[in-house]
Amino acid sequence: MMNEYEDQNDAIQEYWDSQRPLLETIKQKGGVANYVNSLASAAQFFNANNHEVCCIDERTTAGVIHFAGSGILDQDEAVQVIRHAGAQDVYSHAGCGAADLAFEKLSPDEKNKFANAEEYAKWWAKEVARKAGIEYKGHLPVEPNFHIARVAYYDGTGMCDAALCAKLLPLGFVISRRYLNKDYALKELDLSIQIAFGVHGFGKERFTQQTPFTIIPIADANNNRFSLEQLTSEAREVANQYGDSVSVDGFVAT
Repeated sequence: MMNEYEDQNDAIQEYWDSQRPLLETIKQKGGVANYVNSLASAAQFFNANNHEVCCIDERTTAGVIHFAGSGILDQDEAVQVIRHAGAQDVYSHAGCGAADLAFEKLSPDEKNKFANAEEYAKWWAKEVARKAGIEYKGHLPVEPNFHIARVAYYDGTGMCDAALCAKLLPLGFVISRRYLNKDYALKELDLSIQIAFGVHGFGKERFTQQTPFTIIPIADANNNRFSLEQLTSEAREVANQYGDSVSVDGFVAT
């Protein structure tokens, strides 16, 4: 009879294996850009009118403004970032790794006030919504209870609709580089890799030169600040720290 650890490991392997056909197709097409250009419906991925804030977590696709823990790791700047992005609403979500990190930095008295990271995530999202003058839309459930991303999108468009992308592109973390300054965006990008490589993700051993974690810059064709060359260069600053286990392969949104 399988124990809980074996059951979980089997489920993780099943999610890993289920993504292989799509990733193989992308490889056979010659990379992400060629694959995206072969999709007749690709343009719809970047026409979102929804300006809601949600986490970078690949299991939360409610908004197009992705900010780890809805800004919980960047509390001094979060309100300004959210206003600059033109956000309308904010979500929190269950099992938020960013909230876990932020909660661990609290003093013992603050931890007692919030009880746990889950409650802290809810409090923060409500607080940043209040300060930004927008609505808190609720606490999203996630499924499964571990991370299943093999890619991270480094989005220079600010219009990446993760819910639509998930139908034809690999499920991945989304870092909204369009709205975040470079240094902070790269911290979130690195965080996404650490999560994928950690005990709450697929684990470092699965990511190799043959099956790397892939950073996918999404460039804006009409803005040189977010060109493919610029975003790829930035992404490599993080990828190079991980050797062959992380690759960079982006495309231009049209």
